[in-house]
Amino acid sequence: MISPTGNHAEQLTETPFPLFSLVPAYSPSGTRIAFMSSRNHPDLCRTDLFVMSADGHRETMIPTGLTSVDQLAWGIAPIG
Repeated sequence: MISPTGNHAEQLTETPFPLFSLVPAYSPSGTRIAFMSSRNHPDLCRTDLFVMSADGHRETMIPTGLTSVDQLAWGIAPIG
């Protein structure tokens, strides 16, 4: 992962090949990262939504009720 400023490249996930984690998206505040991963689906047919802190800790799968996640967007930053 590369910081929002474009510096400090660091690997934050460890998903074994051929499974994958991709499409990282920083939250508007820069404190969290959302990404999608096939790690729970060995047949590579689905992806789940995950969120973690920007330092790579507190990784959590977010139940979406969707068959598969294929796009990510945080929306706008909260006021204040």
